[in-house]
Amino acid sequence: MISEILHISRNKVSDIILAERVFVNFKNETKMSKELNIGDIITVRGKGRFKLINVQGNTKKGRLKVVTEKYT
Repeated sequence: MISEILHISRNKVSDIILAERVFVNFKNETKMSKELNIGDIITVRGKGRFKLINVQGNTKKGRLKVVTEKYT
């Protein structure tokens, strides 16, 4: 999810998670796979804060369509 939101590779995202720079609902998250719910707030130190608004279904390739909102 973070890779898609920030447009960076999953490899770089794993480094960010291991560096303890990712928070879900203001709690530090160190797991690579965390199930998110609608309304969750994702914070990545140095990159921004995002809110998961809606899940709109699947694409043809089986990926999830999600709507996020960036806090300013």
